[in-house]
Amino acid sequence: MLTYTNDEVLALNEAARERMRVAGDLGEDVRVTAERGARSFASEDRVMFLQNERGLGVKNGTLGTIEQVSEKSMSVPPTMGAMSRST
Repeated sequence: MLTYTNDEVLALNEAARERMRVAGDLGEDVRVTAERGARSFASEDRVMFLQNERGLGVKNGTLGTIEQVSEKSMSVPPTMGAMSRST
């Protein structure tokens, strides 16, 4: 999903997560304090990494699906065949 404003991003993400939850495709929410503030994440959420992290083996724009999440950590293997950039 692409949008113009952060408010549109938030609204679309909330709508998509609600549809996934109703379908039984999303785990229980866990509130996590991240770099951009407190947010709720659940297993099966799709996420995009927003910066290069060599230690994690991801680049800006790498997509992944959360396998496990707790208040202190999460497991997000990169999705094979996801959008990638070459430099």
